[in-house]
Amino acid sequence: MTKKYDTAKTPHRRTVETKIIDQNVKDTLNRQYEKLDPVILLEKLKQLQTKLFQHAWSSNITQERNGDSSLFNKNDEIIGENDIASNIDSRSENEIPGITQLYHYRHTGKTDKRKGVRNYRTRKDPFERVWDEIKLRLELNPAMSPKALLDDLIVKYPNDYKPNHPRTLQRRISRWCNEQHDQEAKLR
Repeated sequence: MTKKYDTAKTPHRRTVETKIIDQNVKDTLNRQYEKLDPVILLEKLKQLQTKLFQHAWSSNITQERNGDSSLFNKNDEIIGENDIASNIDSRSENEIPGITQLYHYRHTGKTDKRKGVRNYRTRKDPFERVWDEIKLRLELNPAMSPKALLDDLIVKYPNDYKPNHPRTLQRRISRWCNEQHDQEAKLR
């Protein structure tokens, strides 16, 4: 089977290239497309999201139900592009309370590389009791999959193992295989 894909195009480009749509509509879409500025659109989206989160987490719920909400009103649904462009750099975090918390979901920081790899367990290893049996089966049949091993353990010990343990067993077997390869490399 071979798959052939069309060249990548934006929805706007695909719409303009269709023969079904009238030329006047295409011209209107092109004029509107040329006016769009991604930076202003992003800032507008951030401002609207901030207002939405302020509205959602507002402690003055009773005032908002009575129509006294200062966050949303009929004229504030669409923010002018000129207002956004002039306020991009002049805005501070104190102008909108809790703005750092509101943007945290969107701008997460990078993980700290100085933190080491977590090599400690958060719960007891469920396969500790039968690990010698698992190792023996793997040495006799190295091609055996962790899923097949888990299925056999569920049949043999139905009260101890459940089908929701496969990832734990896969990690344990992967670690054991890496240790085996390291030992073989040392012996060579």
